[in-house]
Amino acid sequence: MASLISSCIKSSASDDYCVDLRSTSSHLIGCFNSSNSIHTFSLPSLQLSQVIPTNTTGVLSEIAIFNENSVFWADRQGKIGLIDFRTGNIVHEFSISEEIFSIDCSDTNLATASDKQIKVFDIRNFQEKRNYTELYADDNDITCVRMSPRQGNVMLSCSEDSLMALCNVDSIEEDDYTLLNVDEPALKVGFCENDIFCVTINRLVSYNPYFDDPDRPPEVLFRHRLFELQTQNPELGYFISEHIGSERVLLGGSHEGDLYAYNSQNTRNYYVGKGHQGTIRCSVMIQGIIITGGEDSAILAWSLQDQPVQEEHKKVIVPSKIKREKEDRYFKPY
Repeated sequence: MASLISSCIKSSASDDYCVDLRSTSSHLIGCFNSSNSIHTFSLPSLQLSQVIPTNTTGVLSEIAIFNENSVFWADRQGKIGLIDFRTGNIVHEFSISEEIFSIDCSDTNLATASDKQIKVFDIRNFQEKRNYTELYADDNDITCVRMSPRQGNVMLSCSEDSLMALCNVDSIEEDDYTLLNVDEPALKVGFCENDIFCVTINRLVSYNPYFDDPDRPPEVLFRHRLFELQTQNPELGYFISEHIGSERVLLGGSHEGDLYAYNSQNTRNYYVGKGHQGTIRCSVMIQGIIITGGEDSAILAWSLQDQPVQEEHKKVIVPSKIKREKEDRYFKPY
């Protein structure tokens, strides 16, 4: 075991949640869903650039990078906005009649996931181009949607009904999608270079989707189970994501704010660090540096140390977390 040492990008606060992190080549962007604001940090300095209010009366769900200078945001009331970093202004806004849990985009496609369906919009005119209503069982929330950063027409999504779907949003065929059973309610999906992964309540499963051979079904590369890793790390409570830097990294966390980083190919090799004061919600990797955001509102950058740190980590005292009246069911099991 070796240690992760955290550096503070944004300090803790008792009255806000960092629910999403994204990055461009010049900015790290954080989404906060109590203040309903978007924070940008310059790269590589990671210094705060601006705090942009969205002026929504709902609760922010996620953000999606459109280009170097702009980002989409969505809230739980179905409102979607596009912010230009250069002016800090909302340049476009529209709504759908559904509760949005997740949002993502490619160059020309914007996808939203709700409690009913997935909608895909053409960003050039903001007209709806696809509507997926039958991918998942009724009364199951579609918890996450992601567009491929390499193939802008490929969309990945998952739902509480234990299914993950891989779709070609530009296909003229009505049923041009692949469904995968992930055995338990799915919380998050993502692209890891040419591979895909799904985070469920107790697992993280990685697949080779064989994009170059559409007739070949996706193949499982790694299947990680919480109870297996809890034999060496009993405090581990959930998986966060998977990233590729110098190696393939599997991230997990404890409800006390510990971060665990495992080698996906050999989970006996891992790093652990302390820094957050509660559950870690989201992560990105920028040039091999892990960056996380949490329920404590903090954003931390993590560096690897070859040897375990002997000095006890000094925690920042944070006031008791406020009671949230807003329903947070799509963040299960955190």
